[in-house]
Amino acid sequence: MSMERKTWRPARIGVLLFTLALALVLGAEPLSALVQRAVMPTMRVWPVDQEVLVGHQSSVELRIENVVDLFAVELHVTYDPAIIQVLDAEAGLPGVQIEAGDIFAGLPWHVDLNQVDAFAGTIEYVFALDSVAQGGVVGSGVLARINFLALQPGVSPIRYVEVVLARRGGESIEHLSMDGTVRVVTIPSTATPTVEGWVSPTPTETSLPLVTVTPGSTIPAGPTLTPTFTLIPSVSPTATHTPVPPSPTPRPTPIVYFDPSPQDVSPGTTSWVDIKIDHADGLYGAWILVHFNSQVIQVLDSDPAKAGVQVEPGDIFAGKSWYVFANAVEPITGTLTYGAKLSFDEPAGVTGGTLARIHYYTQAMGACPLEIADVILVDRNGVSFTASTEDGLINVGQEFPTPPTTTPTESPAATATPTPTSTPEPTPIIYVVPEASSLNVGDEMDLSIWVANVVNLYGVEFHLGYNPTVLQVLDADPAIPGTQIDFGAFLSPDSVAQNEVDETAGIVHFAISQNSPSPARSGTGVVAHLRVRALAEGTSMLGFSGTELTNVFAQSVPHWTKGGYVTVNTRVVLGYLYLQGRQNHGGLEIKRGNDVLAVTADDGFFAFACPVGAGEVLDLWVDHEGYLPLSKSFVVPADAVIDLGAATLLGGDAVGPQIVAQRAAGCPGDPTVTMPGPADQNINILDLTFVGGHFGSMAGDQDWEPSPDGCHPEWISGRADINGDQVCNIFDLVQVGNNFGASGPQPW
Repeated sequence: MSMERKTWRPARIGVLLFTLALALVLGAEPLSALVQRAVMPTMRVWPVDQEVLVGHQSSVELRIENVVDLFAVELHVTYDPAIIQVLDAEAGLPGVQIEAGDIFAGLPWHVDLNQVDAFAGTIEYVFALDSVAQGGVVGSGVLARINFLALQPGVSPIRYVEVVLARRGGESIEHLSMDGTVRVVTIPSTATPTVEGWVSPTPTETSLPLVTVTPGSTIPAGPTLTPTFTLIPSVSPTATHTPVPPSPTPRPTPIVYFDPSPQDVSPGTTSWVDIKIDHADGLYGAWILVHFNSQVIQVLDSDPAKAGVQVEPGDIFAGKSWYVFANAVEPITGTLTYGAKLSFDEPAGVTGGTLARIHYYTQAMGACPLEIADVILVDRNGVSFTASTEDGLINVGQEFPTPPTTTPTESPAATATPTPTSTPEPTPIIYVVPEASSLNVGDEMDLSIWVANVVNLYGVEFHLGYNPTVLQVLDADPAIPGTQIDFGAFLSPDSVAQNEVDETAGIVHFAISQNSPSPARSGTGVVAHLRVRALAEGTSMLGFSGTELTNVFAQSVPHWTKGGYVTVNTRVVLGYLYLQGRQNHGGLEIKRGNDVLAVTADDGFFAFACPVGAGEVLDLWVDHEGYLPLSKSFVVPADAVIDLGAATLLGGDAVGPQIVAQRAAGCPGDPTVTMPGPADQNINILDLTFVGGHFGSMAGDQDWEPSPDGCHPEWISGRADINGDQVCNIFDLVQVGNNFGASGPQPW
């Protein structure tokens, strides 16, 4: 599917009105249907246009309407710092931050970045639901609130430079964006003059409901504001002394241990033990797996409001912006996993402290070892620490009394999630008919290229690949040099940009458009025909690439593609493979050992001639950088067509445990460098912090890939781009968080 994220400026409202009017003139469907189709998730600045007096404090909200399955948000907003000053909403944290909204109220969520640049006039705000959340938010709400002080007369646009909305799987949500304006004016002559030292009460604001802009409607006026004047004292900066750094001293090895340990506890009582970390200078995240004897102790739930049994978070990151990304106790198997990390806008600076506290109840006499089965400590760059561990021990020994009775906690009433009232339109698609065909050598057949679910279609372009050793595309017009295919009846070929067959590469190139007065077409129909001849035994995929559908307004139409295949005198294996979080799934190699049997088309489809006979075992493997591999082993049936169905590769495997890499000979500095190692088929805290540490990196950055001279093998920030869009953003972050703990190869 070709889905392009777009933003909508207020000026585009006029374009929509013109577009709808033109559609009616051209005989399109009724206005109401077009308006309904135009409704999609909308970002707004509210109030959209407000007037504020100099010296007055006010706020604007960043709102979203009509969103479905919202899981994560990335906002980049600009304002004029000469006109307004953004006020800090979190005085206890470093830097200036904006105020969080209520869109995720009542759900487990965290902030990864909240940063205001008062000089550049930029705001960056990134937040997401925790990976334990089962689904996204449906409806409307406030993403954030910007509190500000009006500095001097002028106009400050509040502009959405970039908005990224993501679903749980890392898929983008198409949306509209509407900017706002703050106009700062001088004090009216009738107003009370400002008196030094006098401060009026904080203004009140009348809340207005969210609105949806439709053609012909007007945006409601902003809320009524009561003028007020706040005198801001002038503060002269105090010079600070920069200390001279001390001489480096050898660092002790980081250690993870239990405290107190060992400890003797009577049966039938409750107690606790801490998981502690020391000497981990620059610690940015930690994850631990602990085994305990569930026959001797029962780990108590520290947060009954959340699902499952959880331990109590420690204070190791106290005073900083951080969150827990893993917290689960399995009472049957006696395992405990816990992980926490700093948010991505926090500098490193933690050395040690309590990672978590385990509250427990002694339910039987005996010994309960606390075994650290695995621990990962990482710095801001995703590089792991080499750490030592010390297991703990709980001794329980006396006569066991009757265990206490527990009173069940009443579950909170479920909150209904609003459901959109409108029914979404079917997604347009371009596809091959028939999808599957079986021929003998020398046979000929006709194939058709169809479109469906289109509205006001005016042009089409596709590039259809086939196997030229198995199939020959026959010429539809011998009077024209080269090989062409035939036009379908759905669109009039008023303008033919391309119609040729590359018989060597095995690609059909086709692009046509209608011209006025040809009417736009809606619905389903055939746009092209081609006739093929079977040349030799084998399988030929029919896969689309570079497809484009355009409507009567010369706008690109988002759509899906679906290819097909033709077999000649052979058994075929087929299916679909998808890369999580991507729209293009082409280029995945299906391998048997070192042999590549097929490569997926853009829509993920593959087909190949079965290399073994019926009753034999076929082993398959597929992998891709940044993703966990899939493997499959099965006995080949006697069927002519073996459909393996659809499977998805999980994203997030960016790096592995640290390695020591060699620099090229002659490079300045040390001959070796410590760096994150290759992906290790495990999605864990190494990947989470690596992606977080390179949040915002993009292709073209100096450290995106290793330097050509071999002096910097550690330049690998490009690995943080899991979904391949040439930037490390919230899509990559969401994939790593949601797939945390998964390992490969995954079953196929």
